[in-house]
Amino acid sequence: MPRNAAVLLIDYPLAKVRVTCRCGREGRFSKDALIRRSGEREPLPALRLKLAAGMGCSIAESTLAGETVPGFEQCQMHYPDLMARKNRES
Repeated sequence: MPRNAAVLLIDYPLAKVRVTCRCGREGRFSKDALIRRSGEREPLPALRLKLAAGMGCSIAESTLAGETVPGFEQCQMHYPDLMARKNRES
């Protein structure tokens, strides 16, 4: 799979992958377990949607299915630890 400038799962800098959303959903996953399940070249933008859908986010499920979401609403699941690391490095 071409990289297309996306950060891949193998690039995630921590052993635990933490995701959180404005809707209150959050989770923490073993990077190694995610690599075994999705592959080390899984792009993080796609992985966040898969994780959100697995946690019951209907917006993420619709997005993954290629359906149009009313009002162009998007899943807000993100990787807070990546944001914090980027801010510290700046």
